Parts: sequence; C-alpha cells; structure tokens
Amino acid sequence: MLEEKFACRLLTEVAYFQDWCKKAGHQIVRPNSMNNYGAILDHFGFKTALSDLVSSVIQPLAARLYRAEFAKKYGLDSHHGFLVEYETGKDTNLNFHRDDSGNTRPSKLQNM
Repeated sequence: MLEEKFACRLLTEVAYFQDWCKKAGHQIVRPNSMNNYGAILDHFGFKTALSDLVSSVIQPLAARLYRAEFAKKYGLDSHHGFLVEYETGKDTNLNFHRDDSGNTRPSKLQNM
C-alpha cells in the first residue's frame, strides 16, 4: 500500500520524533496500552493527511464495499494512525486483544 521511498521516510520521521522527544524531555504517548514502542502519527504532523485519506479514499471505498446500513451506523468519522515497533526482546508480554475499529489497515514497514 505504501511505496518503499515513502515508508522509509516515514520511519525516519518517527525515529527523529522519538529522538527529539527524548532529548527535549517530552514523554511520547504510546498508541495503546500494550505497546511500549511506537508513536501516534497525529502527534507529529500527520493529522490532516490521515483525515484527508479517510475522507477521500477510505470512506468512499468502504461505502462501495459495505451495505449502506453498515456505513450509516458505523461511519468512518475518525482515525487513529500509529506505528508500533516490534523487535526481539521488546514488548515480550503482548496478549491477544481486540479493538473497536470499523476499518483496520495494518502495514509492515521496515528499514531497508
């Protein structure tokens, strides 16, 4: 879904944001209660881009894929874009969970 060049730039931006927070003494709000590594994209400049993506791409796609009653009842009116980092030895106690999202789009990003 993401071009490699964009994915690499996104990972670089996340690393820069995390480094800046550490040096400035700011605590990073993690994406959820389970992950200790990662960042919420809205917190460093992606809020407008994600809102535009939802309204111009994801909502029209969902309207075509799901019945009108579903779209009306569970409309895509918000987003929670984030990245989490998985690495051997980090977040070793992640448990099975579920969320209440209407639409989830996981993507694997890795430094090349």
